Amino acid sequence: MLKISKNIIFIIILIYAIMGGAYMLNLTPGTGDENLFISDLYLIESEGWIEAIKKNISIPHAVLVYPFSLIFKNYIALRFVNVLLLITLYGYFFFRNKPSLSFFGYLTFFLGTSKVFFIGTNDALFILGLVIFLNEVFKLTINEPWKPSLALCALCISIFTRSMFIVYLPILLLSVYLIIKHKALSGRQLVLPSLIFLALIICNVPSIQSNGRLSYDLKSPPQDLNVTWAQRQYLAQMMVNEGQLPNYSHPSFEETQAYIDTHGEDALPKTTLQGILFNPIMTVKEFFKDFFDICFFGFRQLGLLLFIPIGYLFFLIYRRKFNLNDVYVPISLVVMMSIFALIIISFIELRWLASIFVLAVVYCSFMESRKLISNKIFAVNQVVLLLLSCYGIYRILPKIDLF
Repeated sequence: MLKISKNIIFIIILIYAIMGGAYMLNLTPGTGDENLFISDLYLIESEGWIEAIKKNISIPHAVLVYPFSLIFKNYIALRFVNVLLLITLYGYFFFRNKPSLSFFGYLTFFLGTSKVFFIGTNDALFILGLVIFLNEVFKLTINEPWKPSLALCALCISIFTRSMFIVYLPILLLSVYLIIKHKALSGRQLVLPSLIFLALIICNVPSIQSNGRLSYDLKSPPQDLNVTWAQRQYLAQMMVNEGQLPNYSHPSFEETQAYIDTHGEDALPKTTLQGILFNPIMTVKEFFKDFFDICFFGFRQLGLLLFIPIGYLFFLIYRRKFNLNDVYVPISLVVMMSIFALIIISFIELRWLASIFVLAVVYCSFMESRKLISNKIFAVNQVVLLLLSCYGIYRILPKIDLF
């Protein structure tokens, strides 16, 4: 009966994920950040690769998408590549983790609630690279064979895809420490990652010469305005707190410029770090608010899988019987949730946490297979995912044009 129930739940989750993916793939072209990557392809076509790199593009992502843009419309090429990356993610887990049906159910539910693999941005490539690296290190911590060359190559691609890798530095450094501690890396295994790293550095030379930094996609404000994204985000939260703006929205760059013109250049912090220190009381309040939002909306994407690793971490701390290998994933999850809650003064977008959320799925599946936690907890989670899937189907069904 339990096996039949699991199969039925998996089928419902799969239906929900397919419906969610179909809905998102049919969204209007250029939705959200997708327009930025469409414009990147036009820039490459019109001005060539060197000029495009000087003006900042995501090089690994552009290299993947550009050949398909010669065949399909730009937005179709972008979404097609992300679907291929999604298939790659499933294939990677199938061959490396030998996962159970439950694992695929958990992963499919998460991906069905997240649009990162169904719209044309570089999030999917960034997430895939980080997931592979973190999963390989996790395998190292549980004394399973790991593939260091694959892990480091994937990490290189993520580093050169999005500058957001800087936010992940604490857990990346933790991962490197564990690799060194286990003495699990030889010089020969560094050859291929080093070649990929060198090749990507060479590709970035035009940007380094022109801008003094690596080439990353930047959502820059209009050139005639003297404001930053950090200022716009900070003003957004101030306006939300004062009831002048709906939650989860931003003022325009023009409104941000008008605010600065009225109140002075120092009225808003120009960088993320300045934003943390600008108003300490507001920072603390927003930290707890954002952390709660991550837990609330994270529950919608993961069910109890978000809280099982955190609960297990506190249980081990209480028992005082654990080592760093045992808590690699729970600590990484708590650290990344806390970092984003701290540095983002306005609302959190859960796609930023997708890599560590997928690792939470991996960890919970591992705990279930090793019976580290009662099966009753995972049975409850199955019911939670079933209810959330049914609710998701109910919400999506009216939005899908069946005819």
